Amino acid sequence: MQKSPNSNIQIALIGAGGMGQGDARMATSLPGVKLIAACDIYDGRLRRAKEIWGDSTFTTRDYREILNRKDIDSVIIATPDHWHATITKAALAAGKDVYCEKPMVQKLGEG
Repeated sequence: MQKSPNSNIQIALIGAGGMGQGDARMATSLPGVKLIAACDIYDGRLRRAKEIWGDSTFTTRDYREILNRKDIDSVIIATPDHWHATITKAALAAGKDVYCEKPMVQKLGEG
């Protein structure tokens, strides 16, 4: 589905710690960008995501639930480093645009 230049971009955050929250705040400060989902393994971070982006924000502990959603255009990946490659590759395979915190991979072969 092609979006018009006037369409909103709906994003999700995978890894809702300090860096992820900062990245998501920056992204949502841009016109037309809305965070609609967040994923983290810690319940406190999921509660905080709802406080920041609203009670309607979908939250989950399983990143695959985020990637399966058709209403999410792009994801921010701000997980611990050893998850970057796995989740990025899965997100790209799911047709999502990706912003990934560095490093993308820890070993050249992972890329």
